[in-house]
Amino acid sequence: MVVDSLSRAVPTDSLYRLYRAMLFAKAPRPYLEPILCLQTNLNWRYGMQPAARAINRMKDTVWKRGEKDAVRAMEERMPSADFITLDDKTCGDPGRRAPDSLQGVDIQIPWPRPTPPRRP
Repeated sequence: MVVDSLSRAVPTDSLYRLYRAMLFAKAPRPYLEPILCLQTNLNWRYGMQPAARAINRMKDTVWKRGEKDAVRAMEERMPSADFITLDDKTCGDPGRRAPDSLQGVDIQIPWPRPTPPRRP
């Protein structure tokens, strides 16, 4: 519950706009670096688990119905063997780091969600 409530405070609106812009860009590659920087900075500032949950929720809404062909075309325009190196010069100062835990709950190291017990 702690991680879920923290994840609601993670601002993903800029990330959403970058993903949407990349979808229709003639060259989507220039959007990858800012997307990765923003995701890395969100992990740093809010904790890996809250940020990951917020980003996954955002990704569930970023591609709209009927855009499967556009997504496929964007992926085809993406270079296949391209490496992106991130550092402080590339991404800037991410700000204050999230604590390792909050109220005794680790918010940095992701753990798998518990699976519900099977019915007998």
